[in-house]
Formats: sequence, structure tokens, C-alpha cells
Amino acid sequence: MHVILFLNHSCNLACTYCYNGKKFDSPLSYELIEKGIDLAFTRGDVRITFFGGEPLLEFERIQYAVAYAKKKKLTDDQRLLRFCTTVNGTLLDAEKMAYFKKEDFFVAVSMDGVAAACNLNRRYPDGAPAYDDIVRGAERVKQTMGKVALSAVVDPSNVNWMAESFAHVIALGAYRFSFNFNYDAHWDEPALAQYKSQMKRVTQHYVNAYRAGNAIDYSTFTSKIRSHLNDGLQSKCKFGEGELTLAPSGRLYPCERLVGEDTNAELCIGHIDTGINLEKVLAFKRARLHKDADCSSCAVEHRCVYFCGCINYATTGTIGTVSSLLCEVEQTNIAAADEAASILYAEQNPAFLKRIYLTA
Repeated sequence: MHVILFLNHSCNLACTYCYNGKKFDSPLSYELIEKGIDLAFTRGDVRITFFGGEPLLEFERIQYAVAYAKKKKLTDDQRLLRFCTTVNGTLLDAEKMAYFKKEDFFVAVSMDGVAAACNLNRRYPDGAPAYDDIVRGAERVKQTMGKVALSAVVDPSNVNWMAESFAHVIALGAYRFSFNFNYDAHWDEPALAQYKSQMKRVTQHYVNAYRAGNAIDYSTFTSKIRSHLNDGLQSKCKFGEGELTLAPSGRLYPCERLVGEDTNAELCIGHIDTGINLEKVLAFKRARLHKDADCSSCAVEHRCVYFCGCINYATTGTIGTVSSLLCEVEQTNIAAADEAASILYAEQNPAFLKRIYLTA
């Protein structure tokens, strides 16, 4: 079971596009942390992710959760216990990194690429830019762990820096990278045209990286290329089935993106003390997996994330209605991934073949 512990609504940054809404101090209690971890141990492999807000504002709670989880015993069908977190990088120091290394954490850092793109939206509450502190944190992760995973938000305001930012994170030494498309934003036709144009340039940077022997795991391309080889996406969001987010209120949500200010009962699927509303989870599943006529007749439907309840809710206000925006973005991403794969496969690029065919 994958349980995401939403540690607090507080954050030391004031990113303009944050989907969590207002920032306020409401920490997840130690009692709820224990209950959330108990839930994670109920079946299957145990994965615990720390989220927020900024998780590192609650570092002591992270330590408590890890210590509590490690006291529990894995059952015969549980092969592993894994801890993960995504942070903004500004609060990482030697003490925290030593701890994360000792506990074998997966630590990802959020940054939006080059300074101009990053500082546009990722700032401190007083307006001060955060780029330098974020890069410092990312470098600390790389020094301690030997590698660093980075993620960026693509927004209409920074889309014109997208290709430059991709090249930048490669130069910073990221072994894994993702562009997270901001579906909550208003994307007009010029902004979407810019996205499509930038994706062509991203494709060329990706190809050049592999030609140089740098097998960067760009999540969009990796998933789309493998979806072609496997005749469909292999990793799909669980959305309440095997994956839950525990909010400081004790409410349970199907995804961390839907917690927000923890006030939307429509998206809540239960409470840690009373259990999961299975009827609601099944209703969400039926809605997400329903395909309208356009989706059913689409040649790349099996490679699309039309089933993502979070994206659908952000763009249409419902869990199961697919927007034209998602359709355009997915078709753009699939076409770009296929172009990159076609070039590198034709060249029999060894780094690419190992990444796609041999790496799990």
C-alpha cells in the first residue's frame, strides 16, 4: 500500500501556481502518522511518501514516521519498505541529507529550470527569488546520494523557457527529470503553440543527451516510449485503490493533488478512523475508466492518461470528463516521444537501448 502523509499545509515558499491553495499551519498529528503507517502495512509492498506544503518544515515528523514504520514487521507478501519525498530544496542541509542517505530515501527536488523560469513563480513570501537556494539544495542531494531527480512545472508564464530549462537540468546532472504540465492554468492558443514548439526543441536536447552517453530518464518520454512497446501504459495512477493520501484532518483522498485546503468533501473518500468509502472509490473508478467516443476511436488512446482523475477535475470539474487540453498535450507528448525514439533506435544508441529495453 502506498500512503502519502500530507504533513502540513505550510510552506516557506509562495509559488504562484501552487494547487494546494492557502498556506496555513496545520500539522499532521503523531497519532495520525501512526494510523497512516498502519494503513500502509495492511497489504502489499509498503511505500510511504511525505508531502505538503513543504515536508522539510516537519522534519521531526518525518523522523518519527520512519522510526515507527521500521519497528513494524513486513509480512511474507511485502518485499520492501520505501520512503520518498519531494521538496523545494531550500531547506536541505548536511544533517537532513545524511539522514535521508542513512534511511535510503528517494528525494526529488522541484525546480523550474533556468533561473528566469524558476524565479518567475518560485519565490519566497517576501518576493525574493528562490533559484539559488533550490540549486544549492539540488547539488547537495547529488553530492550526498550520487544522483539527483528534478521536476519542473510548465506554466503559460514560463513555457518559452522549457527547452532551455531541459538543457539546464541535464547540465546540472539530473539523472531523472519530469515536466509537470500545469493543467490548473489557463492555456490559450498562443501558449499551447509555444508548448508544442518547445517540445520539438526538448526532443532535440533529449536526443543529443543520449548521443553524448547521458541516459537521462525524462519521465514523459520514458513512459510514452514504453507504452508503445508494451501496447499501453504500464503504470497507472491508483486513485484510491492501493494509494491514499492522509490529510492533517484525518480525511483520506485518492491523490495528494486533491487535498488542497482540505475543504472539498466531494473529493474525500473516507476518514482514517472510519475507513474508506468503497462505493465512492468504485464510482470514481467507473468515471475515470469511461471512454467517450472520441477517446475510444483515438489511435493513441492506450498511451494516454485520459484516466487521470486529478487532471480531469482540474480541467473540467469532474473526475471522468476528458478535456480538449489534455488531448492536445498528450498527442504532442506522444508524437515528440516517438520522434526521439525513432531517431535513437535507428542509430542503435546504446544508452537509449539500455534505458528503454533493459532498465526496469
